[in-house]
Amino acid sequence: LAATSAEIVPLLLGPQWVEAVAICSLLCVRSAFWTIASLMSPIIVGLGRPELLLRNSLWRLALTIGAAAIGLTYGIVSFAVGLVIVEIVLVVMNLRMIAPLLESSVLKLVTNFAAPVCNAAAMAACVWYLGHALAPTWAGFPALAAKVALGIAVYGALAAVSDRQSFRAALQVLRQSGAS
Repeated sequence: LAATSAEIVPLLLGPQWVEAVAICSLLCVRSAFWTIASLMSPIIVGLGRPELLLRNSLWRLALTIGAAAIGLTYGIVSFAVGLVIVEIVLVVMNLRMIAPLLESSVLKLVTNFAAPVCNAAAMAACVWYLGHALAPTWAGFPALAAKVALGIAVYGALAAVSDRQSFRAALQVLRQSGAS
């Protein structure tokens, strides 16, 4: 979504919202890290340490207030950048907190997220590049369709190489849903 905001925002919200493209892109990046952080909550509860969730919530509150206080001084885009930084910090904090609980290392936990995150970053870079290559000639829905198709192809190819087992499982789900 971050790499297609330039097309999605005007198509869905109208041309008067074009200035919100950067904010939308940043919030999409933030949501990716938020998803990783939220996946850790069930692990923490499952390990019998729900009090750590309270600590996480307090850190999230403090860091978000700090991002607002600093970021909004310089504008809404700076605030959105601050929110991305907050999520990255929270993911790192969570990894450092749960690694010992899982009798693992932060590095080992990071490797579990490395392939999908790198695949997503590479896909976004390809889609972003295509958007800039198409910009003089294509716009709107045709550009969005081309970017989405490229994104699916790139991510699928990278996932097939980096995580064959998950890729095969995803294909199986698609086949089963198509058959029903």
